[in-house]
Amino acid sequence: MDAQVIVENNTGSALHVTGCLSLFAVALGNDNIEPMIGWAACAQPLTVPVGESIYPVTVSAAYLACGDGGTLPPCGTGGRLPGLPPGYYQARLYQNPVVVPAPPPISIEVTR
Repeated sequence: MDAQVIVENNTGSALHVTGCLSLFAVALGNDNIEPMIGWAACAQPLTVPVGESIYPVTVSAAYLACGDGGTLPPCGTGGRLPGLPPGYYQARLYQNPVVVPAPPPISIEVTR
């Protein structure tokens, strides 16, 4: 699903950080499933301006990595990422680098 990270920078100054493409990700996890966030590997200057900024993110009800079925679930047909099993998850904000305080997680139910 499409979502947004809304940052209200009330510091009075723009925040200048080094990141790659995006500063934020939102992923689902629970006590049994910890999301593995894959960050693009580059270094570019990114700025969070003063005031409100909106950053689009996509939240997926699928594993973020797959493998041989050992520590990672097996990949689906054509290397597709398998869907998360039905259950309750927490949508959490991840940052690279950490720029703002993280809000509390949001509870999400995956039904299929």
